Amino acid sequence: MNTKTRLLIGAGVITCIVAVALATPIVGLNFGTILSSGTVNTEVGQHVRVALPVTTGEEQEDNQWTARLFTSGPSNFIVQDVSYAPNGHTGWHSHPGILRHRRID
Repeated sequence: MNTKTRLLIGAGVITCIVAVALATPIVGLNFGTILSSGTVNTEVGQHVRVALPVTTGEEQEDNQWTARLFTSGPSNFIVQDVSYAPNGHTGWHSHPGILRHRRID
């Protein structure tokens, strides 16, 4: 197989992957409400650690949520409350920054 054929096959595979990714629908979205949004014009440097309630069989030091947030230049922040039906999902997508999910069962 020559180089031109390999490149053509590779381009076709990448095109199919991108098409599938863009075509993945949102399933079971109950609501998506933006609670607040804003812009910070300065750099942000924060470290957050939140202790979670201890459940049976877990050690306290392993039962925490942590995040480090560092920005350079202006940044937009959005806080959104969303709910999905059981087995619902957002489809394949990405975010240009940090996203924190909280699952409520």
